Amino acid sequence: MAPPWAIRASWATVIIAYHEARARGGVGNDRDGRHVDARELRHPFGLHPGRPARGGARFHETCPEAVHRHDTKLLGQLFHPGVAMRATLDGSKRPVYSASDTPFERYSLMPVPASHDLIGEWGGGLCEGPRRHMIEGGFDGVEILASMGYLIAQFLNPRTNRREDQYGGSLENRMRLLTEILAAVRKAIGSDPILGVRVTDGDVTPDAMEPGDVMEVCQALEAGGLIDYISVIGGNTSTARGWIDVFPPLMAIGHGHVAANAGVLRQGLDRCRCWWPGASTSPRWPKRSLPAARPTWSAWCAR
Repeated sequence: MAPPWAIRASWATVIIAYHEARARGGVGNDRDGRHVDARELRHPFGLHPGRPARGGARFHETCPEAVHRHDTKLLGQLFHPGVAMRATLDGSKRPVYSASDTPFERYSLMPVPASHDLIGEWGGGLCEGPRRHMIEGGFDGVEILASMGYLIAQFLNPRTNRREDQYGGSLENRMRLLTEILAAVRKAIGSDPILGVRVTDGDVTPDAMEPGDVMEVCQALEAGGLIDYISVIGGNTSTARGWIDVFPPLMAIGHGHVAANAGVLRQGLDRCRCWWPGASTSPRWPKRSLPAARPTWSAWCAR
C-alpha cells in the first residue's frame, strides 16, 4: 500500500487538474474542502496544525497558481465532520462526538456529547490551519462549512443540539461555536482575504433545520460583520437521501438547484453577498451559459 504522503501527492495532481478545468471553463470562484483533523480521518488532504502537510503541500502551493492563470479566485473550505466520521486512519472504531447524542442514520452511529475541552480543540483546529496551509500558499480566502449536517451544523440545528450549556438552547448559544471560529479565523488570516460561510437550505432530511432558523443564522452572521459572503447548498450528510442533494446527479437535478433558496435568503439580508455553488457543477457550463462578459467575483456573490 502506498504511504499516505504518496496518496496525497497523486491526488494533488488530479484535483489541481479538476480545479483548473473549472477555472478554464469560466468559473468565477472555486473552493476545495479540507478536514481539519488528519489524525482521525481517512482523507488525503486532512489538515492538522501540528502535522506537516507532506504530499499535500504541493497542492496548497500549486493549485492557486493553476486557477489564478484563468482569473479565478480559489477559496479553501474547512470543516470537521463531527458525528459524520466514516473511517479512521488506522481502521479502528472510535467514539464519535457531536453537539448531543442524536443518532446518525447514514453510518448507524450514536455520538457522545462533546466536552468543552473537545469543543475548544475543534475550534483550534479550524482556526490554526488556514493561514499556514492556505493563505500563505496563495489561496484567496477561506470558507467555513456550517452546512450539510457536519459538525457546526450539528450545533446550529435545534433538532440535533439539545445541550443545556452555553453551546445549546438559544440561537446565540447554538451559534457560539461558529462565531468563535469565525473570529479566530479572521484574526489568523487578517482583514484582506475573503472569509465566507456555507449554510444548507432546502434540506429534505427528517432532522433538517427549518427555513426560518436558517434565515436567522444568516441574519446573525451578517450582523456579526466578520464574513464577506454566505454560500448556500442543499442536502445533508446524515442520510443517503440527503447526501444525493449535496452532489445531485445532473440528469435528475439541473444546474443551480438551490438558486431559489439563495434568492430567498438574499432578500432577508441587508448587504451580505449570498450565492449558490450549484450554478456550475460542470467545468464548461459557465462559458456556455453566461454572457461573454464574465461576471466578476463581486457580481457572482451579489446574485
